[in-house]
Amino acid sequence: RELLPLKVTTDPKTHLRTVELSLDQAVRLALMNSLDIRVVSFDPAMAREDVIKAAAEFDWTVFGSFSHQLEDKRPASRLFSSQSRTTPLELGMQVKTTLGTQLKATYDLTRTKDDLATTTPEPRDEAIFTFEVTQPLLKFGGAEYNLASLRIARLGHDISLAQFREQVEKTVTDVQSAYWSLVQALEDYQIQKRLLEATIRTRDRVRTRAKLDATRVQIKQTEAAVESRRAALLRAEKNVLDAQNL
Repeated sequence: RELLPLKVTTDPKTHLRTVELSLDQAVRLALMNSLDIRVVSFDPAMAREDVIKAAAEFDWTVFGSFSHQLEDKRPASRLFSSQSRTTPLELGMQVKTTLGTQLKATYDLTRTKDDLATTTPEPRDEAIFTFEVTQPLLKFGGAEYNLASLRIARLGHDISLAQFREQVEKTVTDVQSAYWSLVQALEDYQIQKRLLEATIRTRDRVRTRAKLDATRVQIKQTEAAVESRRAALLRAEKNVLDAQNL
């Protein structure tokens, strides 16, 4: 899996490392590492296998069988054989249509050989070709019944794809919401920081005018404003930490 190149900066004063992350990078990282998406991503593949399994019911099937039988017994008369060999061979194809019709074609070949000199020809071959058509008229008949499993499997596949897309969209929406919440929290922090610095400058100017026209009440008001701004800055800093942990 390819890793995204991320820009990391280090504060020379605090030595804290900061990762600069764009919205596109945040979304891509979330999609790559989301366990919820990884779990639901298996559902469409599993549902597709169910579709293939249901559709395989209408595939052609080739079958066959082969055996060799040897019979050795004591005959009651010379007119009966004491040994006989029979070799049956069966080959065929069958298929089921969407209407429930069963089509089956079979070719049977049986070769028999014994030890009687009077038997002709030797060996004897018997070939039979059979074609069968079976059509249910009531139960198990009709396209609606025979295609039900395939349609259910396709609906399941569509549902799994919709659920996968829903989870992806939810993840993208959550990442975007968290990203812009962090951006807003950082902006509010910078605003509160500038307001605190401006309020501190105002307090210092009022203090320098204490000997001229600034009253004790005015000085206390500016000091209270500074503490109020400092408390607002701490709240903004907490909001930044909370937004980073989303």
